[in-house]
Amino acid sequence: MAHNNTPLDTVITEQEAKALAFRWMQILDDCTRLVDTTINPDVFFSRYECMADALTQLSSIEMYINFTGKPSDALKKARDPQYYEMQINTFINRSFDKLMLDASKLKTEKGRAIKINNFFSEMEQYKNNMSTANLFLLDNLKQHSQN
Repeated sequence: MAHNNTPLDTVITEQEAKALAFRWMQILDDCTRLVDTTINPDVFFSRYECMADALTQLSSIEMYINFTGKPSDALKKARDPQYYEMQINTFINRSFDKLMLDASKLKTEKGRAIKINNFFSEMEQYKNNMSTANLFLLDNLKQHSQN
């Protein structure tokens, strides 16, 4: 995925803008789909940033193309700390639900404990990307999983 990570600072034609918009929309759609469905923290956080990058690119060509919704508005929303926190909470809950479903299918208590511990260890690696509320949710889920 090779695209410039800074907004356009040169004048382009409407045709060029449409071609760029088409590609950035493909990237945005792919990233949004993955952010909304993944249970892998590396995928979630990297694709969230990629989604924001695509919105930045699309925002830079708003003056050339009429979008149904303004990419700059979507970018503001994606960069809003409360919205980001909510997205991370949704990701954590989705991942935890899948974890508990998978753990319930394991035959031994030891296997379940290892799977659960691995989940929280992996999530711990991304704590710098999380708010206090996200970390609180993770802690509550960890406590719940040990009961």
